[in-house]
Amino acid sequence: MKLDVFLSFNGQAEEAFRFYADLFQTEIKGLVRASDMMDPADLPAAKRDKIAWVALDTEKLDPEW
Repeated sequence: MKLDVFLSFNGQAEEAFRFYADLFQTEIKGLVRASDMMDPADLPAAKRDKIAWVALDTEKLDPEW
């Protein structure tokens, strides 16, 4: 099953997606931080480790769940 959902979090994306991965018994398939997308020197220190994009593995999700 392919599922594309875009969510916005106020600095808690990684915590939230670790919760969702545990809840749905799946894994984080990909995670990109702001500092992976651009030169960390161009970002304020507080934003370097923020999550820019994250994906859960939805291949094994039970549609009847």
